[in-house]
Amino acid sequence: MIIINNIAIYSLLTILVDAGKRSCENMGRFIGKSGDTIARLLRPGLENLNASKKIAKQIFNDKNELIVLIDETTIKKIYSKLMEGTSWFFDTKIGRCLPAYKLIVGAISDGKFTIPINAAFNLGKEFYSKPGEAQEYTVQFFIKMAKQLFPLKKFIAVLDGAFATVKYLQWALENNIAT
Repeated sequence: MIIINNIAIYSLLTILVDAGKRSCENMGRFIGKSGDTIARLLRPGLENLNASKKIAKQIFNDKNELIVLIDETTIKKIYSKLMEGTSWFFDTKIGRCLPAYKLIVGAISDGKFTIPINAAFNLGKEFYSKPGEAQEYTVQFFIKMAKQLFPLKKFIAVLDGAFATVKYLQWALENNIAT
């Protein structure tokens, strides 16, 4: 129970703190604690995701229709030369490529609440023999995971434009996924 409470405290702080950058130091200042105290609240990623799935099941238990959200973001590492896992990704805000991590997040929503159910790092195109297929499998993975969590619910998939391919749309039609 202490783990769930720590997860809840950290999550609530990320929502409540309106101090620009949500660093551990800023979140600690918000509740009168040190940044190290906040950092110790962080649990391993798998624990967080498992707790998140339990929360989603409780919150969305009585809903008939849910939304699967899939989006990606880059975590810029502009000065990295040898950081494992970084690749050159195009940043649409600045209009150029830079070294970064790319994170894809899958979440469930009822239109009011959104709960993440999984996340995965996406490596650069140079790591895949068929980059388009890797992206398609990632999207299918998130949708299938949502269906496993809520097998009797109807889903609508909402994807970032980067995922909207003809192949995905064909797959969605074949698998009766509203998109």
